[in-house]
Amino acid sequence: MAITPFEAASFYEYNRSKDRADVSFPMHFVVFYVDEYSVGFCTCTEDGQIETISSKEKFYGNSGCMENINEAFCRKTGGSNGICDCMGAEGITSFNKTMKRYYASGKDKNQNHSLKALLGIDLDCAGCEDIFRNALDRLAEWISLLDAWWPSQFDKSQSKFVIVGKAALFYPIEHCIRECLGSDPSLPDKRFAVSHSDRSDKIVSVGESEYAGKQQIDRMISICLMSVDRRGEEKKPIPLKHEESMTYWGPIFIAADEQLTFEINSQKHFEDISAFLKPSDSEVVEVGAYRKDDGCFIRIRKCSQPMQTYDIPIKI
Repeated sequence: MAITPFEAASFYEYNRSKDRADVSFPMHFVVFYVDEYSVGFCTCTEDGQIETISSKEKFYGNSGCMENINEAFCRKTGGSNGICDCMGAEGITSFNKTMKRYYASGKDKNQNHSLKALLGIDLDCAGCEDIFRNALDRLAEWISLLDAWWPSQFDKSQSKFVIVGKAALFYPIEHCIRECLGSDPSLPDKRFAVSHSDRSDKIVSVGESEYAGKQQIDRMISICLMSVDRRGEEKKPIPLKHEESMTYWGPIFIAADEQLTFEINSQKHFEDISAFLKPSDSEVVEVGAYRKDDGCFIRIRKCSQPMQTYDIPIKI
């Protein structure tokens, strides 16, 4: 199932913060996809189910944020190569460090350093900011609409901001968004997602890949109880979840001379659980399925003694 860039970015952040003690569910993400001047409001449950509540986009003709930056850059340099091609990954890192110091100083002239070594032309920090001016003005206008777009079911104090896109590689873009949202860009702000090792222009594709991997293992396992003589088959789909959010199906009456039969990808597997039932010759049980780092399992527990469980490793 295809997911939106907003959902992909939300899943990316969910994957990296779900185990933190300070995280509560459902998680609320406000994803700024700066390349398209668009924002998405997404929720994510504890087991990683993503939903876009709403999304909005501010149209500026056919030009996106990166196009605005490249057009200004080419006018300033007189060349035809875009800013990313000109700087390269290491150059962007150096550019961001220089611009961050410039902004943090309040644009002090002593921090208005030349960036000729990066750009090949004599431009200082103030001149580089002019390259971003059109994009920054549009970002500010776009973000000013955020309150009107904000879904009623979203708690602002609990929402996490995620900034993605190629244009977000450049510090002036992040600085503008943080400033427009009432944040001091030079200080930590818990409302913003923690920076990770992946670049902002890769987060959506990484999130899409990780979500596809999750879908691969989030199959529905058909649990069915079948008597030895194959009479009276009953099936029930059970979701494969994290252990802490696992749900059970039942109650199921099972006798010692019966097997639990479960089906994965149309293949049936048979499990003798008579040893688990002892000393009884029958028991009422519930069945669930869960995954953790070392694999996937079916868990059977006695209704009369819920702490007594039996795990069966399975291959997905």
